[in-house]
Amino acid sequence: MEIKKVFVLLITTFTVTGCITEFHATLAPDESSMLFVEGNIVENTEAVFFLSRNFPMDSATAPDESLDIQAELYIIDSNGNKSQPASYLGMGAYQASVGALDDNVEYGIQIAYYGEIYQSTLSKPLFTPEIDSLSWLQTEEKGPVSIRISTHHDTDGENFFLWTYDEDWEYTVDFPTTVFYDTLTRNYYEIWPAPYQYCWRSFQGNSYFMGSMDKHTQQRIVNKELYQIESRDERLSVLYSVHVVQQAISRKAFEYYHSFKELNEAMGGLFTPQPTSIDGNFTCVTNPAKRVVGYVEVMKNMTQKRLFVDRNHLTRPLYYDDCDEHYANRLADVVSLPEFYKSGYRPATNIETFFWAYTKCTDCRRKGGSKEKPDFWPNSHQ
Repeated sequence: MEIKKVFVLLITTFTVTGCITEFHATLAPDESSMLFVEGNIVENTEAVFFLSRNFPMDSATAPDESLDIQAELYIIDSNGNKSQPASYLGMGAYQASVGALDDNVEYGIQIAYYGEIYQSTLSKPLFTPEIDSLSWLQTEEKGPVSIRISTHHDTDGENFFLWTYDEDWEYTVDFPTTVFYDTLTRNYYEIWPAPYQYCWRSFQGNSYFMGSMDKHTQQRIVNKELYQIESRDERLSVLYSVHVVQQAISRKAFEYYHSFKELNEAMGGLFTPQPTSIDGNFTCVTNPAKRVVGYVEVMKNMTQKRLFVDRNHLTRPLYYDDCDEHYANRLADVVSLPEFYKSGYRPATNIETFFWAYTKCTDCRRKGGSKEKPDFWPNSHQ
């Protein structure tokens, strides 16, 4: 039976290591495949561009050949200059060094891929203004927390913005403990202070937000809501941080990302069918009939700001979970302590007054966090 092809864009977020390896493709794309491109040209950066191809919707996972793209990628400009080929980082990622950008020169990227040449529309670099403020607001007692941004534009140029973000938060366990049990010697011992009371977690946001100005706003965006967090969320249990990166984008880029976001939110999921109506700023110059989807913006800079939200400044509802010492103590009467320990319980609090509780209630690492405090974290917090 013929496998039905559906155009799919796989957006993959990962950390690029310093190791650069060479990739040798073994499979050529068939005629129905579509190339997808992500990335931006930003002055004085090591710009990373992601290439991928569509794959059958009935594939359990994205085939390797849809992400590992053998191509040559260059930065070009309107003066006829062309950079050295970008370095391949693996999984469809290409890195190119970008130097100073001339305000009066247009730039883009060119991709040589299986005998065809794909090229983005050349454009002049956009300047991104500073973020005026990044703030939070809780409008009602124990209600959600709104994360908001304010910005402006210094010129009469484009009035459109795109924001991406990443999050970090500190949290604690219900029963911080200094007591530990050795199943071999069947003895208790203590470590001071409680070593697994506090942890940190991080999340790289997999979505983006957009905003625009018009002549009635005096070139300003004021307290635009990016997203909300429920006040009982673990992220707000001790100290929460969000880091927002701001990019000035063109009207066409705004329309492209807006259409893309609407479709993803309507369809849901990672493997989202992409209709042919979504156009970026790419064409296949050697064969205009070939489809390519993506948008590459040219920017002088990006700006950023970080916000902290302290639990002590919020009102939060009581939070109940399954950390019940009474239930745990009852179990301790019917099984041996080594069995109890191996079944997922730990001594809690201190050696004089300890009881047994679930491991996740005494060890913050069991909730997916790390003991490594971020470098930017306030010293007053652990």
